[in-house]
Amino acid sequence: MTDLRLTLACNDYDRCRPLIDGRVKAEGIALDITILKPRELFPRMLDHQEFHASELSLGSYASLVARDASPFVAIPVALSKIFRHSCIYVRTGAGIATPQELKGKRVGTTQYGATAILTIKGMLQDEYGVAPRDLSWFIGGLNTPAEKPLIALNLAKDIDLQFLSSGQTLEAMLERGEIDALFSIYFPKLFLEGSPRIARLFPDFKRVEQDYYRRTRIFPIMHTVVIRKDVYREENRRIFGDDFWAYGLEANRPSWDALCRYVHEQGLAPRRIAPEELFVPVDAP
Repeated sequence: MTDLRLTLACNDYDRCRPLIDGRVKAEGIALDITILKPRELFPRMLDHQEFHASELSLGSYASLVARDASPFVAIPVALSKIFRHSCIYVRTGAGIATPQELKGKRVGTTQYGATAILTIKGMLQDEYGVAPRDLSWFIGGLNTPAEKPLIALNLAKDIDLQFLSSGQTLEAMLERGEIDALFSIYFPKLFLEGSPRIARLFPDFKRVEQDYYRRTRIFPIMHTVVIRKDVYREENRRIFGDDFWAYGLEANRPSWDALCRYVHEQGLAPRRIAPEELFVPVDAP
């Protein structure tokens, strides 16, 4: 029998490399793998469904599932997990020494609905009582024009959000004192250059992240693997052990569940979905 030919797009992670270089082969499947950075991959998959299967933003996928608008099904494999405490930057003159002092402040970010930003907002609300509605949001590029949202934003009216006009950038606004904080998955240029105008909210972020994990068991999942519904074929779900990079629904339940709650609480989805709704049941036709 001829192997099923599937296209797969993902980043060049160490956990994907055995598939990429052929050391591991999926039985009965001939994979044509394209290596792409998430910034390029996600729009191509979300807008055009360009690949049979791909890595995808968990926040975008969960939001589409909750809207009953997802053209994909997912498998409970987390290609990217990362804590995001280190991604919160503050303007040193803004009077923000604690997370609670973010309330009432002006915050810039590049993608309001990105999984990383969802995770930051959810963590701030859960741990410190700072809700998205407590902040004024500015959406744009760090040093270049803003990219469009990965999926359309359907936000509650109490979310104060505006997109930067042409020529405005978040780092320039922070340097001029026009915003008070940055939530950024990329290192701001000002920070890398050692500017005294910017600092991390959590200087000792590794200790804070370790404490957060010990208490919550949440190791935030950024990206999962989705398959277009029109090419989905049922496979027996493998059961993985309780290891550091565990696969599966139950092994990652706190992380899947937290993201599902975040997309609802932050107004990106009309209802609170359960982790089970993200994945196709094993007895599905």
